[in-house]
Amino acid sequence: MNRISRYYFHRSVLSLLISTMIYAPPGMTAFTSNVIGVVNDETVDSSQRVDERGTTNNTHIINHGNQEVYGGISNGSIIDTGGHQEVSGHGSYQGQANNTVINGGSQTISEGGVSTGTIINDKGTMSVLMNAKADATRIDNGGVMDVAGSATNTIINGGTQNIYNHGIATGTNINSGTQNIKSGGKADTTNISSGSKQVVEKGGTATGSNIRAGGTLIVDTGGIAHGVYLDTGSALVANTGAGTDIDGYQRSSHFTITGGRAEHVVLENTGELTVVAQTSAVDTIVDAGGKMIVHEEAVAYTTRLNNGGTLDVREKGSATGIQQSSQGALVA
Repeated sequence: MNRISRYYFHRSVLSLLISTMIYAPPGMTAFTSNVIGVVNDETVDSSQRVDERGTTNNTHIINHGNQEVYGGISNGSIIDTGGHQEVSGHGSYQGQANNTVINGGSQTISEGGVSTGTIINDKGTMSVLMNAKADATRIDNGGVMDVAGSATNTIINGGTQNIYNHGIATGTNINSGTQNIKSGGKADTTNISSGSKQVVEKGGTATGSNIRAGGTLIVDTGGIAHGVYLDTGSALVANTGAGTDIDGYQRSSHFTITGGRAEHVVLENTGELTVVAQTSAVDTIVDAGGKMIVHEEAVAYTTRLNNGGTLDVREKGSATGIQQSSQGALVA
């Protein structure tokens, strides 16, 4: 009798252990907490670590979930609101995240980490830190990408890319949305399409930007933009303040804004040049939708004011050699 009782007792304990392993109660999710091999199709709602021996495929990171890819590989993860993924290197191993989709959650690429093919959807955020890399990222409406490392071949479809100190973005295509270049940040070979804008803040640098018709280049005081090309119908918004340094081509003609002097600038389609005190503008063309503002103690020489353009000369500012069309607006 005792032998039979012990048999049933042991069997019931074993059954309980097995059921615990294969069944997670409501509100809990079974997943591998420390990945050292290959795991597939798991849902993570707390902490998961993927080391250099580990690979995860098609992980779903939900609220309160955190996946740390520490020299390992993550393929096809989905990060929902409240979920987070951090990718970093470990020793000689790069951490890798491939084809991640961020749906309101967040992804951080830290030193030694590499991201390829991430899609950032509405309210999703991605941070690329120093000595980290992101390639072929797509930022959709409401998504945000912050770059202090390297970002290459990014596509912006209604989202925002912020480039911070030490960050560099190369080959970005802005179909709609905004690229903000902060102090110490750099952007090279950016294409800005209609309805999009590139903003170069004080201390930021843009080189080789190509602004298509309907696109906008905004350069704040102290911003640098070299080798830019503005198509007919694009907009330049800038000023002649200290440290502003811009050069490029408009309508096949070279223009510059540097050292407190603007030369051969074309303003159209919401483009605007502000000539600040003790600076000047020479040979400016103000076309339809364009505007030049000449402040106190500033001078504009030889301005061509065409139909639909506006020249606003403030008190104690001056403008000489104006060629004004019948429907050009001169405010003085």
